[in-house]
Amino acid sequence: NAGLKVIAVNPNGTSQECSSCGHKVKKLLSQRMHNCPVCHTSLCRDLNAAINIKNRGAHGLKAQIMSSMKSL
Repeated sequence: NAGLKVIAVNPNGTSQECSSCGHKVKKLLSQRMHNCPVCHTSLCRDLNAAINIKNRGAHGLKAQIMSSMKSL
């Protein structure tokens, strides 16, 4: 109620998608590092997934705002 907005996002594939360039990097669950062969981003796969979830949420929020502005 204090201005907090929750956006539901689909978490599927967030650890497989490069948070820098979007390239799909298949990896086993046992592989804990994300290493993109395209843009050479290297970081913990959980951090990579968290960045992707944040970006998807931001994209969803922007879409909601644009949609509500059109109805004004």
